[in-house]
Amino acid sequence: PAPAPPAFPAPSLPAPVLLEVTPRGLGIATVAGYCEELIRRNARVPTEARKLFTTSRDLQDMVRIIVCQGESRRLDNNTVIGDLVLQGIPPRPRGETSIEVTFSLDASGVLHVRARDAQTGAEQRATLALVGGVAQEDVAASRDRLQQLRR
Repeated sequence: PAPAPPAFPAPSLPAPVLLEVTPRGLGIATVAGYCEELIRRNARVPTEARKLFTTSRDLQDMVRIIVCQGESRRLDNNTVIGDLVLQGIPPRPRGETSIEVTFSLDASGVLHVRARDAQTGAEQRATLALVGGVAQEDVAASRDRLQQLRR
């Protein structure tokens, strides 16, 4: 019989690192049926993002923040996962009121949303659970909900 080849120690490999990431992008509805992304798909969790938005109409005294999940720029192609209303903002000309929207996503998949009037400090908060795999019925229900919110 042939001699056994010499034994070499196996190279030491670093332990694998598992990272939690967002399954889909997260954003809010903006004018004309578009969606502005705040947290990108595959962002490491936990994560936080904030953006400033302005009012879209003259003398607007409230804003409705519609939160969506998905990568499309079109709101209709994303899933609406919730909304919140910030009321009592001083009526000003369009674009003069700044609303800071903050998304804070924790490791358990809970999204904390805050909308704050940058001038007055008035704010509203919401806590939303993220949608996992989306069935077609859920997409249809989400579109129905979006239509109701637009009324």
